[in-house]
Amino acid sequence: MARTSDSDSFGSTTYDMGGPALGLKQLWAIAWAYRYVIIIVPILFGIAGALTLKYLLPRVYQATATLLVAYKADDPMSGGNYSELNNYSYLGTQLELLKSESTLLPVIDQLGLIEKKEYIAGYVGDGTKESVRQYAMTILFKRLTITPGQASRFIYVSADDPDPVMAAKLANTVADVYLEEQMRQFIEPAKDRIQRYGKQLENLRKNVDDAQAKVSAFRRKTGLIDLTGKTDQDSTRLTDLDSRATEASAARQQAEMRLARAGQGDSEVLSSPLVQTLKAQLQQKEALLSDLRGSLGARHPQIVSLQGELAQLDSQLKREIGIHTESARAELAAARTVEERLRQEVSQQRAKVMSTRTQQDEGASLLQELESATKVYQGALDALESAQLGTQTAASAVSIANRAAPPSLPKAGRKKKFILIVGLGFIIGAGGSLMYELLNRRVRCREDLENDLRTPVLVELRSAS
Repeated sequence: MARTSDSDSFGSTTYDMGGPALGLKQLWAIAWAYRYVIIIVPILFGIAGALTLKYLLPRVYQATATLLVAYKADDPMSGGNYSELNNYSYLGTQLELLKSESTLLPVIDQLGLIEKKEYIAGYVGDGTKESVRQYAMTILFKRLTITPGQASRFIYVSADDPDPVMAAKLANTVADVYLEEQMRQFIEPAKDRIQRYGKQLENLRKNVDDAQAKVSAFRRKTGLIDLTGKTDQDSTRLTDLDSRATEASAARQQAEMRLARAGQGDSEVLSSPLVQTLKAQLQQKEALLSDLRGSLGARHPQIVSLQGELAQLDSQLKREIGIHTESARAELAAARTVEERLRQEVSQQRAKVMSTRTQQDEGASLLQELESATKVYQGALDALESAQLGTQTAASAVSIANRAAPPSLPKAGRKKKFILIVGLGFIIGAGGSLMYELLNRRVRCREDLENDLRTPVLVELRSAS
C-alpha cells in the first residue's frame, strides 16, 4: 500500500499508514479467531493419516543379506593383478546379474510368488504363466534394493515386505539363487567341454590303437625289437668286422713281405738257428777254400773235399730256405683267406645294416605316429580330467557374508510420513483460515481500523470479561 500522512484536528502528529497489508498483530488476531480450525484440521489429518498408514499403507519390513565379492586376484596361487577398473567392472557385472531375469525368475518360481495376491494385483495380460511371471518379477524388482558397499567389496541385497519373515526369505533366496547362477555359469562351460572331450576321446583312442597295431605288426614282420636304433647291435658288429678286416689286410701284407724276403734268403726273415748255422759254416768253408786255392791245385784232395762240403752245405741251406719259403706261402694264403672271409662278412653285414636302417626308419615313422597320437590323446585326457576336477572343486567368487534375519522393527519412514500429513493439515487449516479471512474481511484489532480506514485509533475499549 502507498504510504500517506494525515493530520487531524487534535494535533499536529503525523501517522504513517503504510506498511504491510497484514501485520503480526493482525495475523495473530486472525489465527486466534480461527484457533479451533487451525487445531482441529491437523488433528483430523493426523487421525486420517494414522488410519491410512495403518490400513491402506501397512508396515513394511526390510531384511538385508550381505554378499562378499572375492576377485580372482585374491587367490595367491593365481598371482593375478587386476586393476581398479577391472574391479569396478567386475562388481558392476555382479550387480547387473543380481537384477537380471536369470536371478529373479527362479526366485519367483521357488517362492511361488505368482500365487500371492500382492505380486499379481493389477495384472492385465494374456494370462499365460510366462507373462504372469514377468509381471511378478517387476513387482519383486520394486521391492528389492541392491547396493554396493562404499569403498568395499560388499553387496547388500535388501527386500521389503509386510511380513518380516517373508522379507528375510526374499533377500536370502535372491542371494542363494544368485550364487547358484554364478556356479552354473562356471560349471556349464566345463560340462560342455567334458561332453566335447568325451566324444573326441573315442576317436583319439581309436587312433592310438590303430597306430599301436601298426607298430606291433611291423615288429612281427621285420623281427626288430628296437625301432629307434639306440641299441644297434648290427652296426656294432659291422664296426668290429670292419676293424678285423683291416687287421687281416695288414697281416696279409706282412705275409707277402715275409714271403718276398724269404725267397731272397733274408736272414731277418729266416730266423731259424739251423739256417744261421748253415750260412755261417758255408761262409767259413768258402773262406778256407779261397785260402787253399792260393797254395793248392784244383785237384788237390783238400780242395775237392772242401768243394764237396760246400756243395752239401749249400744244398742243405737251400732246402731249409725252401721250407721257410713254403711256410711263408702257407701263412700268406691263410692271411688272404681270412681277409677275404672278413671282407665278405663286412659286405654282408653292411647290407644287413642298410636293410635294418631302412626298416628302422620306417619303424621310427610308425613310432612317431604312435607318439603323436598318444600325445594328442593324453592332452585331451588331461583336459577332460581338468574339466571334471573343475566341476568338482568349483567355487564361486562371491560368498554370503551375512544371511538376512527377520527384522523386529518396520522400515523407517512411517513417522516422517505421519509428521508430513499433520504438517499438511496445519498448512491447510491455517492457510484456509487466512484465505477465508481475506475474502471476508473483519475488524479484529486496532491495526485493522488504522490500515483499512487510514484513521488513527484514539481509544481502545476492551470487554470487562
